[in-house]
Amino acid sequence: MSAVLFIYSKPSLDKNIRYGFSMNIAYSASILNENGFGTSFIDLSCSTICIDEIQKYIINNNISVVAVEFDSFALKRSDNSRSGYDVLKAVKQFNKSVKTIAFGFECIMKQENIEYADITIVDDVIGSILSATLNLIQSDLCEYKYNSYDFDSLPYPNRKMIESVPYYGNNHQSTLIQTAKGCLNKCTFCQRQGWQNIYVTHNIDYVCKEFRLLQEKGYKNIWITDENFTFNLVRAKQLLHQLIIEKNTIGMKIAISSWTKIDIEFLELAAKANIKVISMGIESANESVLKFYDKDIDLVGVKKLIGCANELGIFTVGNFIIGAPMENEQMISNTFKYIYESGLDQVNIKILDYMIGSKLYNELSRNQYPLSHYFSCSENNLGQLSLSQLKKLKNDFLRKYQDDYNDRLKQKIIQHGTPYYPLVHC
Repeated sequence: MSAVLFIYSKPSLDKNIRYGFSMNIAYSASILNENGFGTSFIDLSCSTICIDEIQKYIINNNISVVAVEFDSFALKRSDNSRSGYDVLKAVKQFNKSVKTIAFGFECIMKQENIEYADITIVDDVIGSILSATLNLIQSDLCEYKYNSYDFDSLPYPNRKMIESVPYYGNNHQSTLIQTAKGCLNKCTFCQRQGWQNIYVTHNIDYVCKEFRLLQEKGYKNIWITDENFTFNLVRAKQLLHQLIIEKNTIGMKIAISSWTKIDIEFLELAAKANIKVISMGIESANESVLKFYDKDIDLVGVKKLIGCANELGIFTVGNFIIGAPMENEQMISNTFKYIYESGLDQVNIKILDYMIGSKLYNELSRNQYPLSHYFSCSENNLGQLSLSQLKKLKNDFLRKYQDDYNDRLKQKIIQHGTPYYPLVHC
């Protein structure tokens, strides 16, 4: 049996580990398994494994193909291309007979071959991995054919392989599930438009069966990875209704990402289905900034939704961005004031980043801005405030908000329990 080793490269910036693994790798492994290949996994984002150890692993496990993911900020919120390149180079210099594949969102966006990769997949890896692997092993062809597929024909992700990595194995009660892929929103800052412009869903039976399997295997923390779980609000309600009927989420604590275009009925269903965390992109309390981001947000309505979620015991996370070109300190203060009035349980604030793939990035001159991302700040001639000013405003506010709302959050946890079961950090 030929063996394929998947490697998720080390992000360029060390950040606090947050639970999450590559669904592209998990699905691709299952596809290869169905076709007779063995698969294994090394995740350098949560493992301290050196190149020498990878080389020994390749020898000891008779690895035929090494497939390295170039993720471009997506999973760990940091570029990992440098590490991926170094891994490919080391593998090829150590043993030229081992075949190498580069894939990932960065490959899709750049449409360029990666050095030291025999094949660079510049399409969706799920539709390409089998063809690429077969060509390399059976015929030494350094090419692949993209094969379209029915989303509901996919095997479920290979979680067993994922959990061979100690971090995920130690958190064996936690996992990810994908019920839909893609988002048709046009947020100007979002880089996902650089690698996908579709929206596809698994049918409700497919999702319910997977939840049933997760329940049988004892998973309790479930993160739904859909970019926008409620993009089709009617479907989202139907799915939750069916999960409630089948009792597939009893004992679970589920987290979703959602836009703000939801209603009270959805929140009530979410509470019954054990959705404990809803993360929403609100971005700003300034209409001119929202227009710049191409975001249609009912700021008054959002406050009402947060209030209802609080009563139902759902924890809400608000995601905001500061540093838009027209934004001054007063406008940022307006957003901070809105956050205080909203009752959010957690707040994430990012500095606007012109990232490769996004509409904002594509509008920049490549001669003037050749790198893959630029913060919107005065140093880059993209904002009114310096990067240090923006960081200080962000950090000072988050520190104060956490201090001021800590007691309220404790009371909510006492009343409704924690939003997720404890994770093991190792």
